[in-house]
Amino acid sequence: MVESKISSIYILYADMIKSRDFESNVELKSKQSAIFSEMESRFSEKILVPFRTIKGIDEFECGFINLDILLELIIHLTESLYPVKYRFSLTQGDISYVEKNDTLLWNQLVF
Repeated sequence: MVESKISSIYILYADMIKSRDFESNVELKSKQSAIFSEMESRFSEKILVPFRTIKGIDEFECGFINLDILLELIIHLTESLYPVKYRFSLTQGDISYVEKNDTLLWNQLVF
């Protein structure tokens, strides 16, 4: 396995507002997964780090190379997951990864 690095990637973080109201919501988790898959298919050439949840259904993130999809991502996510509300933050930096069996394993975000 060889470690590689992508420079200047954007990471979109989302944090659910009032997450305690939705902690054990299986339906919401399923809905999130479907929306993440849809967005990854739609923007397959631009999303480099697939959507992934960080803490249960409370937080998620994805990484992409161009800001031109940012507004569309946020609008689609907020409309599709309504009435759940999120805080979003955007960071830019480098990310390292290794390729193993045609799968990218994301190691580290470096900002």
